[in-house]
Amino acid sequence: MAAEELSEGSMADIVQALELIHSPSSTNALRREALTFVESQKESSSAARNGFLLASRVDNAPLVRYFGLTLLDHVLRHTSFSTSHDLKHLVLKLAESIRPEDPVYIRNKIPQLWAEIAKRSWGLEWMDMDTTLAQFWSAGLVHKELVLSVLETLSEDIFAREDTVSSLRGTELNRALIEIFTPLSVFQDTYPRRDQHVALRCDPEGWLSKTCQFLGDCVEYVQNSKQAKDAALKALATLRSVLAWSIPKAVLSSNCVPSIMRALTCRDDEVLLGAVEALHSLYSRSNAEIEDIQQLLHLMYTTEYLVVLQKLYEWSVVGPDDVDDTKYTISKKLSEMLSYIAGFLENKAFAVEGVHEMNLTFFFQLSVRVIQHQSLTVSIPVLHVMTKLLASERIGSTDFMTSLIPSLLGICIERLVRWESLPSESENPTVVFLNEDIDTTPEKHAFAGNYRRYCSSIVETTVLKRPAEAIQHILGVVDQNLDNLYTGVEPFSPKTFTKTSIPLMRADTQFAVVEAVLKGYSKWVSAHGKTPQQDEHSRSQLEDSLQTWAFNLMQRQFEDPTVKQRVIKLLVDMSSRALDKNPSFALKVLEHILVTRLPDQPEYPVYSEAVKELHGLSSYELRRLAMRYADYFSGFYDILEPKIREMTQANQVDDKLRMELTSVLLIIMQRANNVYPSLRESRLISFVDPIRHAWQDEEFTRMCSSFEGFCILLGLQDVGPYLQMKEARNIEDWSSTPLDPQGRRVQEEMTKKFQGLPLRGTKTMLSVSTDKLVKNEPAYELACKIWHENIPIILPSLLQLVGNAHAFHDPANWGGGGDGMQAVVERILTDRFWQAGISTGSRDEFYSKITASRISLEGFASSVRGKIRAVRESCYSMLFSMSRLREHFYRFPELPGPLSQALFKDSSHLSSHQFSVLLNISRCLIDDCPVRFRSQFLPPMLSALFTNIDRKVTMEWDAIEQRRQGLADGDLTDEMKSESILRQLTYSAVIMVASLLDPQRGGE
Repeated sequence: MAAEELSEGSMADIVQALELIHSPSSTNALRREALTFVESQKESSSAARNGFLLASRVDNAPLVRYFGLTLLDHVLRHTSFSTSHDLKHLVLKLAESIRPEDPVYIRNKIPQLWAEIAKRSWGLEWMDMDTTLAQFWSAGLVHKELVLSVLETLSEDIFAREDTVSSLRGTELNRALIEIFTPLSVFQDTYPRRDQHVALRCDPEGWLSKTCQFLGDCVEYVQNSKQAKDAALKALATLRSVLAWSIPKAVLSSNCVPSIMRALTCRDDEVLLGAVEALHSLYSRSNAEIEDIQQLLHLMYTTEYLVVLQKLYEWSVVGPDDVDDTKYTISKKLSEMLSYIAGFLENKAFAVEGVHEMNLTFFFQLSVRVIQHQSLTVSIPVLHVMTKLLASERIGSTDFMTSLIPSLLGICIERLVRWESLPSESENPTVVFLNEDIDTTPEKHAFAGNYRRYCSSIVETTVLKRPAEAIQHILGVVDQNLDNLYTGVEPFSPKTFTKTSIPLMRADTQFAVVEAVLKGYSKWVSAHGKTPQQDEHSRSQLEDSLQTWAFNLMQRQFEDPTVKQRVIKLLVDMSSRALDKNPSFALKVLEHILVTRLPDQPEYPVYSEAVKELHGLSSYELRRLAMRYADYFSGFYDILEPKIREMTQANQVDDKLRMELTSVLLIIMQRANNVYPSLRESRLISFVDPIRHAWQDEEFTRMCSSFEGFCILLGLQDVGPYLQMKEARNIEDWSSTPLDPQGRRVQEEMTKKFQGLPLRGTKTMLSVSTDKLVKNEPAYELACKIWHENIPIILPSLLQLVGNAHAFHDPANWGGGGDGMQAVVERILTDRFWQAGISTGSRDEFYSKITASRISLEGFASSVRGKIRAVRESCYSMLFSMSRLREHFYRFPELPGPLSQALFKDSSHLSSHQFSVLLNISRCLIDDCPVRFRSQFLPPMLSALFTNIDRKVTMEWDAIEQRRQGLADGDLTDEMKSESILRQLTYSAVIMVASLLDPQRGGE
């Protein structure tokens, strides 16, 4: 189009083009042609004038007028500052002609154009903008709204947004906007010396005061006039923006807070939200000095205003089934604002005493009501600040805070819940709110974790400040709640057991409360001692109370295995924290754990898995106790030994559990300092002798020496033929294919043969005898003595087992399977794992699916995979434990070759995740090597390690790229998982190599 001004024909062309663009019946080709034509108008040298003509003709269609405004906007944003001054009169003419009946998007666009010109020329060529604004202000309601929009846009662009034009003007625009908003008296008081200052204001009042007066006028008519409501919303939006940076004295002198509080008495939802957001903006300022904002804060503590806020909050409270978005947002904003106001109480410069109008009791009562909201999102801001205030030396011990403690404790004891673990379909109001407020699982976990942390902090601080009253009260409430775990729900049944049951969540909450009590008590113990006799007497009484409660807990009969786990963990924590100077209590805990057994019921897989977890946790906690109290427990060794033997026989525990229990005796005997040396030695030998004999068994060593023997050793020789017979390669969903009797027989044979191997026993005994020991201490020297002669007996077969376990991942070793066997082997040996952010469903759902698939073909594959993984990782663990014994392991000159061969020969067939585990053990073996053995040990190990890292990482990335070529949509999750694991492996490998080759690496 020509550069000259628009003719009537050209106007018609633009109108027609805009109609084509917005018409749903236009073809894409026609729409693109019209769009190209319209966009070309922006490049015309007369674009600004043409835009003005299009926008100013009121008989033009709104879309045409708006396009005219966009032409002006384009010119403004793409020309120099000097040119913008020439456009000022066009924009001012458009502003003069604005009408109430104009569409909102036109009435909003014109102030934006004004602001764009102001950012470029105000204070430079345009010195009387404030006068112009005042003239518009005196015109009419629609022009008042325009002025407010201009001021709000300037405030946002200059102070809030990352606006390029504003930033080019530096602080000039900041100062100019502050000047015209601030009353003259306050401005002169704040900036007394401005000799060369050119005044930009037109009157002494300032826009802050004018806006508040205007808001007050509008509020009177909000109920009956839409125009008054729209104007009030515009005034509140402007205040919301400017109160974030206005001088506090100006806010005070302009009566901003009283004006906004009057708006809070309206009955219009939108006005109420706008008023709350304005107050929120004022009190959320983090850069305000306390001396400046103190009077504004005092206002919010007055009874008059607190009554308004309480009524507003009570009106805004909604339930999860009838959520009104505006009301709910007001609740959240009010909570945040109250938390900001309360936060200033921590500041020592904030005057509290002597300020008679401050009603702190009322304020904190309102705060507690907010914390009680069923929505954690509403509750958490005030709860968070309460944790700080309660711990504060200044506020925490005042009468009004002390009076809140019972209410706060009641809330926190009730809400120390793992909300994110409750079923998403739960009808619990808090869970419904949580699911609505937070979409992603990781965010939900983080949020709920923070909420629990704040609840725990309240309990801890209360116990720290008032231990005697708090402990007695809290434990009493916990007991009452534990008595009512199954109130309103079905009694416990293994058949219906789940890890997200209501009784389990209730129990977990109560144990979390007790854990918080223990933390608070430990802090009190650390701080006590200023009055030794009194404090020691108090400590003794509190210990008696805790011990009595723990004894009562041991007497409770829980059928849920997960609840029993929590009980055991809590009791061991009590023995190591609050009652750590009471070994007799630890012995009672040990006895309790020993008798805590539940019969396995394999017909209920979820329950059966939980029972196994209980037994595993029991063993771990027993070892923790034994390590800590070895001296004391050694005095009862003659009682414990037959007791453990009797238990293992009476309960028919498996080999793993039997060794775990026996290892407790080894820990006591090895680490106790009050045992006769000859007695100690004979007992330690009795633990190790069966292990040595097992590794010396000729049949076992012969089987370990070949891959075929290895398969027979583990009952794996029938796996391949069985899968061929089932034609597993043609079955897509293994988890839906039930396991037939033959498959179950193969599965049971594998389990039986694995349990007959000496792996678990050796791994357990090696681990407990070397764990957390410091070189040269007596227990360490004993470990060296125990294993010195046994390491060379174990190592040859151990290395063969590692090599064969790795070789099992190579399909070529599965002879006779044909081409299809490779895919089956890969499928069998691919670990299933859950990964946050990638896997679908929650972690609990993932493990539930695994448990449910045990009696299927997928469960059979998992058994095979599990046995190989157990062999592999047991061997890794034994190698690591041996490496802790330093020269007793590294002294063999013939070790590096066979060791590197066993670890790396077939390592390329491991998955990326499995290879990462291999890297970890390799790093440990290299790091633990004493300096004097490095020359013989490191060269073969490092050479094989680096070669195989390069081969593995390169091969896996190549495979990823190849798979991408033919990737189907359904494979995306698995592909993302594979790539994520490979990235982690690559990163770990790079960091490991860099660390090993670091010239600053120590030579110890």
